[in-house]
Amino acid sequence: MKKQTVIFDFDGTLADTWPIIKGIIKELAASYHFTISDTRIEQLRHRDYAEIREILHLPLWRIPGLLIKGRALFAQHITQVKLFPSLVTVLQELKKRGVKLGILTSNGADNVRGVLARYDLTAFDFVWSANNLFGKDRALKKIISQYRLDPKTTVYVGDEVRDIEACQRLKIEAAAVSWGLHPRHRLMLHHPTWLIDRPDALLQII
Repeated sequence: MKKQTVIFDFDGTLADTWPIIKGIIKELAASYHFTISDTRIEQLRHRDYAEIREILHLPLWRIPGLLIKGRALFAQHITQVKLFPSLVTVLQELKKRGVKLGILTSNGADNVRGVLARYDLTAFDFVWSANNLFGKDRALKKIISQYRLDPKTTVYVGDEVRDIEACQRLKIEAAAVSWGLHPRHRLMLHHPTWLIDRPDALLQII
């Protein structure tokens, strides 16, 4: 069945934001008088958010505040954010094919639009920012409802296990990318619809 809508995650999927996020983690840790090494950050990179929260003993009530601070710090480094090579061409080709394109991110919508503007990228029909790190399926459900999308012809493209799980809950297809936050072998264990290693592979499945 022809895919009509493709929704992308931003951090780690469209944009190579990990170097900036590492710096933000260290700044946030320092503001709470907590020291974390680069080695420890890299170890946490391959965990999901629930595991990270447990390891760092972060109470749930702190998460919204950390997100707000993190987004503000991210905005200060917005000019350093780069999209992954060849993705711009892929997005433009999908748009030519008449595919509706969107973004669902836990980053700030203004941050995302700032990066897209630097690339003069106008392919996206919407950018949706969700505050809840642990409820991506709820955000996807709202998007599907608001934009009257057909779940059977909608694909979500992400780089984390939680992206795959959200799609499975909603019975929409998940394209997991191996160049982002979670390693290929971990993504594979959660059985995404597709596991892709290059941006142009999207053109073969959509």
